[in-house]
Amino acid sequence: MFRDGSPVALRTAPGAFEKLGATGEDIERFRRVALTLPDDADLGRIR
Repeated sequence: MFRDGSPVALRTAPGAFEKLGATGEDIERFRRVALTLPDDADLGRIR
């Protein structure tokens, strides 16, 4: 879904996980996204 590492994908990815309770930020320099997951997150859905 977001594997291309493009700037658009990096900015879009954190928002895709918000409905699951996660928050995140893009780290464009490294083409990565960092997510913060709540303790009660449904990891199966997030993966």
